Amino acid sequence: MNRLLTTILCILVLSITGCSVSDYNIPASPIEIPLIEDTLQHDNGLERVNATVLYVIDGDTYEVLTEKGAKFKVRALLVDSPESTKEVMAWGLESSSFTKQLIEGKKVILEYDKGERTDKYNRHLCYIYLEDGTRLQDLLLRAGLATVRYVYPPNTTHLDWLKSQEKIGRQQKLGVWSIPYYVNADGSYNSEAVAASNYERDLTKDGMIVASELIEHQVEGYIDDTLGPQGGELVDQLIGDQIEKGITDGIKSIIDSVFK
Repeated sequence: MNRLLTTILCILVLSITGCSVSDYNIPASPIEIPLIEDTLQHDNGLERVNATVLYVIDGDTYEVLTEKGAKFKVRALLVDSPESTKEVMAWGLESSSFTKQLIEGKKVILEYDKGERTDKYNRHLCYIYLEDGTRLQDLLLRAGLATVRYVYPPNTTHLDWLKSQEKIGRQQKLGVWSIPYYVNADGSYNSEAVAASNYERDLTKDGMIVASELIEHQVEGYIDDTLGPQGGELVDQLIGDQIEKGITDGIKSIIDSVFK
């Protein structure tokens, strides 16, 4: 009887609240990242160094070996990925894994900008290009696995373009943008927003359970009184399987309307 009772009450509540399944906001899934413009095909006069990535430390920091034998750490210029080493932040592990698949153990081209070449930790500040000429920063931003951050002129040659790539990930609510208020205005990350999102998710699950129990309690008596116990069971057997998905979507819409 549970599925039939749930469906009936869902229909009643949806008709009152005006909610529909389409109102339930499901964040977009990561998409395939196509090749982009503004890559090594353009000679901008910036110094470039050939290297091999020995190890990916996290989404924006790597250890490389140049073709001349120099070994050092590189910090991806103008972007910031969530932490995944000392502190594991939301989407940090995904950013690190994404980057490892792209560049670890592979040849890259490092490009320095016009300003400071290293940061206070003596990491080289570079744009990183894959062998096909695609810039790593662009891919991280488009996938929502990094934000534009640490902007210090004159290291801003590609800043406008990188902002446009970040906008793509933000508009599609990918990665870090899938968590409301996770990204601050300066591109840093707000861990409290993650905790709030997790709390709302768990509360929503609890609400769905309570809603199902309430539905059964309120409607079961009416169905049995109207159709009789045997009639109610027969109706449930005939249409229960067909409406199972509609039940889940209906309850989600109801709960979502409460939290908005």
